[in-house]
Parts: sequence; structure tokens; C-alpha cells
Amino acid sequence: MKRSKLNAIINILSLVLFLISLISGLVLWQILPGGEGSVFRGGFGSRGRTFINITRDEWLDLHNYSSILFTFSVTIHCLLHWSWFKSIRKILGGES
Repeated sequence: MKRSKLNAIINILSLVLFLISLISGLVLWQILPGGEGSVFRGGFGSRGRTFINITRDEWLDLHNYSSILFTFSVTIHCLLHWSWFKSIRKILGGES
């Protein structure tokens, strides 16, 4: 496989995984927050609650797995661009 094609695949994969992680994180934060809460504080608990027919636990799994895979894809992206990282000092003018 050509390096440019591999770069494109990794970049697209990273974008998709980032968006999944972002959206699932927002759902967990704003729509299905954790904690049991209590009636006196207005909480109803998070057990059994769903959003678009997906439970909070499933959202959490989706968020965790997509975040881990995103981390791996960014690591691969950095390795594919390692020569750029090695030359950054020259690019920024720190070395002649």
C-alpha cells in the first residue's frame, strides 16, 4: 500500500473515531450523566435510562473503546510523520 493512501486511511479513521468519542462524551455528559442522585436533589439515577435506544452503559463502552482506538490511530499517525517531528527544530529555526 502506498504511504499516501495509508496516511489518508489513518487520517479518516482518526476523524471518525474522534467524532464518535466526542458525540458519545457529550451524550454522557449532558443527556445521560452518571450518579444515582436522590429525589431531594432532583436526581432520578442513571440506571435504565437510554438515548436513541442505547443505554448509558452502552454509550460508556462506545466512548471508552472509540477513545482508546483514537489514541492508537493518532500514535500511528505520529509514527507515519516521524521524519517531520525529527525536523521540527530546523523548521522552527532552532538549528541551521
